[in-house]
Order: sequence, then C-alpha cells, then structure tokens
Amino acid sequence: MRYIWSLPNRVFHWGLVIFILIAYLSDDYLRLHIAVGIGVLSLVVFRILWGVLGIKYSDFKDWGKEPSHNKIASIVMGLILIDILLICITGLFSYFYNISEDIHEFFANSLYFLIALHLLGVSKEFLINKTNVFSIFNGYKKGEFESIKLNSFQKLISIILLTISFISPIVVFIFVDGNSDNYYELYEDD
Repeated sequence: MRYIWSLPNRVFHWGLVIFILIAYLSDDYLRLHIAVGIGVLSLVVFRILWGVLGIKYSDFKDWGKEPSHNKIASIVMGLILIDILLICITGLFSYFYNISEDIHEFFANSLYFLIALHLLGVSKEFLINKTNVFSIFNGYKKGEFESIKLNSFQKLISIILLTISFISPIVVFIFVDGNSDNYYELYEDD
C-alpha cells in the first residue's frame, strides 16, 4: 500500500462534500447559505493553491496520470472546481449587487450533474475496474508508485488555509444579517 492522498487533500474533499450538502439544504436560510458558501469558496481556493504547490498526485500537472485521476476523472474534477468557483462568484454577486439569482442557480444545477458524473466514475472504478476507491478515506492505495510525504512548509500552509476554510463560515454566519434578502437592501437607506 502506498500513501497517495494526504490528510489535507482528504480534509478538503470531505469538507467540500459536507459544505455543499449544507449549502443545498440551506437554500431557504440565507444567512447559513452564505456562510457555508464562503466556506466552499475558501476550500476551493485552498485546493487551487494545493494544486500548484507541487504536492505529488494532488498537483494539477499530475492529473490524468495514475494513481491520481484518469484523464476523464481529471476533466470532471477540473470542471467541478471551475463550476464551484462560478457558483460562489455568482452567489456573492447576487447577494451584494442584487443581480438575478438565475445564473447562480444554473451553475448550482450543473454542479449536481458533475457530482453525478463523479459518483458514476467512482462506481465504475470500484465495481468494474476493482480499483480501491476507499483511498480517499485513509490515503492508501495499492500499486507500484511513490508514496507522498509533506514537507514542513506544505504542512504549515495546509493547516493555515484549512483552518481559515473552516472558521470563515462561522465568522460570516455571525456577521451576516440573515433577515434581509440581500446586502444591498441592508444599506440602501444609508
């Protein structure tokens, strides 16, 4: 067994799953929806930085190569990250600048399709190719490839960025007024 998915990568993955689920379920509770959306945005920013810091198998240049993601999975994962960024940006614009939420909802709905493709690919890998898909839980995968090891800088950066990602929704929840339809309405009388 080789260690291929670092703890920060797995915390990102499962944190994103939980935050997206909460965002979906809190659609009618604006304050929580916005707070969790900021958490999602923070996690995606972390993942983009993590993808350029050179951590083997998590580095974007390793996508499409085994044991990372195959080419199709890499494309789907890239589209998921881009789509989530667009969801967050359009959500912030619809809240702060009172623009239509239709674009935000379009990207949210497209995310459900991309998540379904991801889960379909995971199922195919597990059921047909007999691939160990449980490595996203413990980090280990069978194969003849190099194990990863984080250096001190990577550990420090991941601790700082993931801490920000999980604290930012709490801070936003405390300071965002959930009684207004949007931020613009809060201050238009000033």
